[in-house]
Amino acid sequence: MAREEKRKESANTRGPIRSVGGQTIRGLKRNSRISVNAYAGLVFAAVCYLGLGTALTEVGAPAGWLTGPFTVAAALLGPSVALGGAFGIVLLALSQAALGTGTFVVGVEFLSLALVTALTYGRLGVVSPNGGVRRALLARAVEYLCALLLGTVSALAALTWLVSVAEIAPYYVGYSATVSTAAVTAVLGVAAVAGDELFADDPPPGEPSSWSAQNRRTAAAYALVGFAWFVGATGIAVLAHDLSNFTNVDMLTASLADTFGDGVLGRVVSTVFVTVYAYGRASVAASGVLGLLLTAWLVRIVRTTPPGRTTERAGSERFDERLLRVGEGHGEDD
Repeated sequence: MAREEKRKESANTRGPIRSVGGQTIRGLKRNSRISVNAYAGLVFAAVCYLGLGTALTEVGAPAGWLTGPFTVAAALLGPSVALGGAFGIVLLALSQAALGTGTFVVGVEFLSLALVTALTYGRLGVVSPNGGVRRALLARAVEYLCALLLGTVSALAALTWLVSVAEIAPYYVGYSATVSTAAVTAVLGVAAVAGDELFADDPPPGEPSSWSAQNRRTAAAYALVGFAWFVGATGIAVLAHDLSNFTNVDMLTASLADTFGDGVLGRVVSTVFVTVYAYGRASVAASGVLGLLLTAWLVRIVRTTPPGRTTERAGSERFDERLLRVGEGHGEDD
């Protein structure tokens, strides 16, 4: 009995030291490898996008078909794939002498969709490590779809703001194409995520995150603000474009008075419309402040939850944890 208590005390004494030492070693290994893998993945993704995009254009297919597969790859392999794909879009446009505002719009759409999906997938607090294989498959699929939703509203919000402020177009009209791309990406991603979970060596590691509920609320707020930004900025841009048909403020005011009258409602509507008429583009630009809110929520999601098994770092962490457990086991038997 005394020997057993002494052994437990010895193990407890060694535990914190080994834990701190193990974390330090893992941190050094992780940082050194991530820097190499991230740059290598970025370059490889850019070259792959350039090659595949060239092949698609040669057969008459749009290079935009690559958005779905690259978004799925970014979610499973890391955000460097998304960044590399964005560079690949630029390289493809340069190789075809077609670099311009269209390339900029396509790049922003791709980067917003793929990067936000990659950064949030695995960190939303949906997956429980003790849920069993079937529940893990369902949870991974749901979490991927939630991350893809955040990426989609981010792309729509960014594009709505971009085309109006940069005067690429009066307002963004390609939202149906973006939603269609997201739908294809959803189908491909659910199949890939389910396969990745089904053929994994072991279930997701770690204990349930104490920030799970907070992250789900933050993700919901992110989606709502992004959608509001998209709808609001689009509405202001469309209204400003329509009001520009009036040659002066007096003509606009007279038209509003004929439509809404001179009462309280008429005065309120007149004030709003005249403001949009005078500062329409500036109003759309001001809506970009919501982008800061989106970024703040995204950073909070990323920083408050440890990464899941879907990131580059998870495999090495599991391997190092196994080594530590084996080492602690041998230490207790000594």
